[in-house]
Amino acid sequence: MANTVGTRRIDALLIYIGTNDVEVASTLENLVTGDNPILGTGNATQARLEAKQAAADRLADLQNRFDDLDTALSALNIGQVYLTEYPSGLFDDTNGNAAAGCEVFSGPRLNLSRRDAELVKYLAQRLNTAIAAAAQRHGWIFVGGIDAEFAGHGFCTPADHRYFIQTRESLLTQGDTEGTIHPNSIGHTKIGEFVAADVLRNTIRPGRPDGTHAPQGPMAPVIAPVNPGTAGIPNGGRRVRTSRSRQSAPSRAATGQ
Repeated sequence: MANTVGTRRIDALLIYIGTNDVEVASTLENLVTGDNPILGTGNATQARLEAKQAAADRLADLQNRFDDLDTALSALNIGQVYLTEYPSGLFDDTNGNAAAGCEVFSGPRLNLSRRDAELVKYLAQRLNTAIAAAAQRHGWIFVGGIDAEFAGHGFCTPADHRYFIQTRESLLTQGDTEGTIHPNSIGHTKIGEFVAADVLRNTIRPGRPDGTHAPQGPMAPVIAPVNPGTAGIPNGGRRVRTSRSRQSAPSRAATGQ
């Protein structure tokens, strides 16, 4: 980025942190392949234990990565830095409750149970807590309201209600499955509305804060997610330690989606 913009001013820098940045996608893969209810193979509880611990390790390292990002950004001429909230209800039903998977996330090979979906939602909420804490720590602007807006619009809800791309839609529009469970056009529009409102309030209007990395705009309170018990893991389950993998820096994008 420094090579691209040089000393030119960046009025607003948008950073979108997703579950891929803490490898929750691999957690999801482990959950859907960790047990087979039809064939009676695997151990669903063990798969959730391992997935939860692996994600916890990655989340624990996230603040260090944010600190590194702040150091890198300090060399640039930036007005405001925006961090967007992540929609946690990937598998919400229309009532906003975590529900079992459908389409590619159902069947004998890939199966996502309701308890798996509860764990995915809990981990995404923890990611949001980490994002909000980073915004507070570094004087960035936390773009909130996105998670609440996406509630009840999960992957398996009706097409006119859904905010996520299903696998068949990804195949039809881009010829592969890589678009699966990313926000669809409606979802991106909703995210854009929240981002636009915050940029208008904090960057465009006169009297805006203008100090690089100074405390800026309204900061959302850091609220810990509600831990759904042990997210489908029975009390007394053995805690499984996993090796910690090296992570890449959070993804960054200049203003826009």
